[in-house]
Amino acid sequence: MDIRWRAAALIMGLSLVLSNGASVGAVPFIPARTVEDLKRHQLFVECRPIVANIGKLSTEVQAVGLTKSMLEHAVKSRLRASGIYADSTKTGGSTKVPAWLEVEVRTVGDISNVHLAFVKFFYDPLSGLTGPAETWTHTQPLFTKQVNGEALLFGIKLRLELFLQAFFEVNESAC
Repeated sequence: MDIRWRAAALIMGLSLVLSNGASVGAVPFIPARTVEDLKRHQLFVECRPIVANIGKLSTEVQAVGLTKSMLEHAVKSRLRASGIYADSTKTGGSTKVPAWLEVEVRTVGDISNVHLAFVKFFYDPLSGLTGPAETWTHTQPLFTKQVNGEALLFGIKLRLELFLQAFFEVNESAC
């Protein structure tokens, strides 16, 4: 075995041990300081208000009893209760706020997919272009014997709590 392969195997083994068995995949082990910097890049907006953008619900999602108005109410109410919601009608649209939360739900058979994405505007100094980019995402399938609107809404609320926990962990000093 070549010395480079041994070194790589040792590093991967250390990464697995240091990450406590978490999924390592293609992402190398990152020291804590870098992880904090990454989280700050992903979610820091100086605790300024954000808007929520609810994606179009498929006919399958609507057929199981989840309406766009139910989802909008649940997401916006939770963001408002957290003190970080900005009404897009008062701000002139999402371009006037530093970031927004995208929420999408899809259902096929007994599987529903919930996707949350935090989107921020970035400036590319090389091209001079500014545009939106997803900086934090959480996608997870929900497996249920009988998909219904109530179960979907509950799953979405749980994922929203994960977002808020990560958001306030990064923006705590600014809030």
